[in-house]
Amino acid sequence: MRKIFLNIFLALQMLTTFAQSFEAGITTGFSTFSMSDMKEENAKSVEYSPFPSKVTSDFPGYFEFGGYFKHYFPRRYALGLSYDYTSTGSRIASSDYSGTYRFEEQLHSSSIGIINNFEIIRVKYFSVSIELNAGMVFSAIKVDEYLKVSDTVMTTNASYTSTSLFLEPLAVLSYRINVVDLGLYGGYYLDKGGYITIGGQKSNLTTDWSGWRAGIRIGVDIGTLIWEKSKHNPVPGK
Repeated sequence: MRKIFLNIFLALQMLTTFAQSFEAGITTGFSTFSMSDMKEENAKSVEYSPFPSKVTSDFPGYFEFGGYFKHYFPRRYALGLSYDYTSTGSRIASSDYSGTYRFEEQLHSSSIGIINNFEIIRVKYFSVSIELNAGMVFSAIKVDEYLKVSDTVMTTNASYTSTSLFLEPLAVLSYRINVVDLGLYGGYYLDKGGYITIGGQKSNLTTDWSGWRAGIRIGVDIGTLIWEKSKHNPVPGK
């Protein structure tokens, strides 16, 4: 019986220690995208189009949103998981007295990765860290084509997917206010490039989300928050 209580006590101590160094937060920022294959394909489509057309939007940068949680270990190292979502797209268009043509692509990505955070400088409430994050990026592509000539309208649409690996080195500047951690981050997102799957077969085209990343993050030290609350609200009878 004593052994059982001892094991329970040790387990509780381990959970308490883990919670005391646990942070969860949200991120938002701006991303740019390479999409070299997709841009080249757009250029070819315009060049060989049977009627005059032009690229009016070519995978511009866009906002990203995400969240994370991480556990701090001794020697200024933190390990965790992250999730990020972003999107972009393109449009080829043509319009004159004879009709209208549009070819639109919408791309959405969800990245799930492992956080490796190394704190290199800490001065009072400020800290500077280097992160080397890696994981997988899942892409969803939606294609819509519209053609109107006189009173005749033709539309087609399709959906594709791709999967790839990414590596994301970041620099992070943080400022701590009680249990809240405010941060600025910037770096480069390296996408290996995922082949687009069409009808169950891989095509020669790839999605490439490589590009610059910059934004802000807001985290909460869950462990300290719970620890401080428990000290001010002791268990009744103790």
